[in-house]
Amino acid sequence: MPLQDALDQFGQRTTPLFARKRISVGFVRPSDTTQYSIGDVVGPVTTPAMQSFPLAGRYPGGTGRIIEILLAVDLELITTATFRLHFFSKIHTPAADNAAFTTVAANFADYLGYIDPPILVTQAGGVAAAIRHTLGVSTTSAMPFNYQCAPGDQSLYLAIVALGTYTPKSAGLVRVSLVVEQD
Repeated sequence: MPLQDALDQFGQRTTPLFARKRISVGFVRPSDTTQYSIGDVVGPVTTPAMQSFPLAGRYPGGTGRIIEILLAVDLELITTATFRLHFFSKIHTPAADNAAFTTVAANFADYLGYIDPPILVTQAGGVAAAIRHTLGVSTTSAMPFNYQCAPGDQSLYLAIVALGTYTPKSAGLVRVSLVVEQD
């Protein structure tokens, strides 16, 4: 159920037009250094490889937009590590880590689209790589990224897919943080 507009004694709207918040997920990759190929899922040790951002909507079926993404991995050297972030309105079970990503075709009704953040840049003295993708950044991915949660659900779901080959750190950490504006 949508938020109801609250009016003050003068009949002015007091319910905010949107709420801004940061939501984050993180996971540990498997303990291997198997190279990712183009189109492989990047996921945790256990399935499902899809990550959940709870409370992305202010209410079940809520809408909003992603206005910032922070993608970070604890890898000392990044050469061709580029990723595509696929968003869904419902949870699905994509292939496990390092397997080919085929979830979009089978679940197109729940597919919201994707964002291609810029290539990761080594940070923190060479022990991590990260990229912050925000409004006004000149890339091929349109920001803000509009979304609608599924009826009865307030979450967004994410699958990370490698766009370039790279060799990961064994048991490396991956973190994705979103700043969303909820309608």
